[in-house]
Amino acid sequence: MAKAGNQVKPGAPDRLTMNLFAPGMTPLHRAGLGGLACTLRYIEKAYRHDALTDGDVPGGPWEAERPPWEVGDRSVELRFGDPKQARPFLERLFALAFPIKDGLIGTPGVYPGLTPPLAVRAELQNGLTLTFLQHGKTRNLNKTPTQIEIDPDGDGRAYVRLEYKRCVNGSSTRTVGKN
Repeated sequence: MAKAGNQVKPGAPDRLTMNLFAPGMTPLHRAGLGGLACTLRYIEKAYRHDALTDGDVPGGPWEAERPPWEVGDRSVELRFGDPKQARPFLERLFALAFPIKDGLIGTPGVYPGLTPPLAVRAELQNGLTLTFLQHGKTRNLNKTPTQIEIDPDGDGRAYVRLEYKRCVNGSSTRTVGKN
């Protein structure tokens, strides 16, 4: 603990624990925690199958190939070790959780091993940009929307028009992992 005048300031935490039913957890927070759990499980599996390197994974290299987190049925705990490692830990986590492919933000924890159709990815991105990614400092999107038409029934008659803004270079999210 560091001392500031007569007060004792607690040191920075070496871990972050999030509980599904903690005070203040809204339905959006709970959904995000579920997405985090899915992403952590995806990272574990990708690492075991050599799709990710020690330099890609949060907290890597891992001791005895055990990830520095615990996913329970109602909580997730992220362990940074040294509190100064929290930033690089979270940067790697976000890079893996939200990679950019073809101008669209991906969610590999939701669709592990699959690439959803363009329409699904476009709508996921539209939804994501209405949440924490709504702020210009956290994402960089084209000013002009991209329009696509999809044929949900595959009959060539009933087209649905979708619109999204593509991510451009310089976004805070990047692609990581072995190609």
